[in-house]
Amino acid sequence: MFVMTEKDIKEETENQHERYGIIIPTDLLQQYTERWFNRLTFTRCIEKFMDTSRPLKNVTFCSTLSNYIRQLNTETISCIIQTANSDFINKMFVMIEADLDDTSKDRYEYFGIVIPDNLLQQYIERWFECLTTTMDLEKYINKNRLMKNITFCTALRIHMKQLNIEKICSLIQTAKGDFINKMFVITEDDVDDKSEIIYERIKDNTDNRYEYFGCVIPDSLLQKYIERWLNCVEKSDSAMEYMNCTRPLNNVTFRNELRTFLRQLNTEKIWTLIGTKGRDFLNTMFVMNEEDINDNAKHQYECFGIVIPFDLLNLYIERWLDRTIYKYETDKFSVKEAMAVNRPMRNVAFRSALCSYIKRLSAKKSFTAEELIS
Repeated sequence: MFVMTEKDIKEETENQHERYGIIIPTDLLQQYTERWFNRLTFTRCIEKFMDTSRPLKNVTFCSTLSNYIRQLNTETISCIIQTANSDFINKMFVMIEADLDDTSKDRYEYFGIVIPDNLLQQYIERWFECLTTTMDLEKYINKNRLMKNITFCTALRIHMKQLNIEKICSLIQTAKGDFINKMFVITEDDVDDKSEIIYERIKDNTDNRYEYFGCVIPDSLLQKYIERWLNCVEKSDSAMEYMNCTRPLNNVTFRNELRTFLRQLNTEKIWTLIGTKGRDFLNTMFVMNEEDINDNAKHQYECFGIVIPFDLLNLYIERWLDRTIYKYETDKFSVKEAMAVNRPMRNVAFRSALCSYIKRLSAKKSFTAEELIS
């Protein structure tokens, strides 16, 4: 509702609010700028906030805002780093004035807080903390303006390399699933080359930029990582897509450790996993026997599998039917599709057990065993 001049108020516009406006008096412009900037630091979406700001369409306000940001002292910048929303942390900091771009299609890139040298480590720690909680790690990294600066990229790699076991253990326990999947590696060799030639590629190309960074999993935490990773697979919407992005799966040592881990799961743990809410996990991560696991499969998930114990087969069938067949009408998930994606369904013994189970069901079910299996 604030504007800089009468001309910023439009009588003919689709947006009702633009037909009105409070003109900011010159002697209150600084106060308004400070209040507006404070709100910006806490917004969840920088682009939306700035795109809908009417004063930003005025050259005088843009100039005032640029000067205000440029004059922020070290103490204030430090406070902003500690308290600002993660979107602000990611998009409103730069390394040097030259990183500001008044020709960008993204308005927020016109402005930026230059990080003082003595606050770079503090910024990296806060930004890294935000990275661990983001739901879309690739997007968060690709939107980070400092990724175009080699000094920042180098400092970030050093920071990750120096993480101690206690910190890595905490990350494994608390980080979001996307971080768990894409930011851990088995060895330094699993992180792409760190030369300046590679940096130029990072700067100009956002494809898989996260692969130029990585936290090496200590041997003593590999078991803990696998346990947390499996829990993330269980909760993912698509085990296939999640596992296709798992960086440790590119390492032979990890693949062998994961197979051993899955093979050693006890009946109680498998019982718990069968009880998962995830239909996709039930379909893709369980098999009838070791022979159903294909080391050379096209999809990563088919290279691994949890063998269903004989005494849990009926439980698996019951759970699978409940999560797929019985709900196919409301979920718009056809019986045929449910059958096609289920790995145990490829096994003759499972199909026979399923047929027998369905025949034992009460007559009130709306389909027969023969209809399902055909």
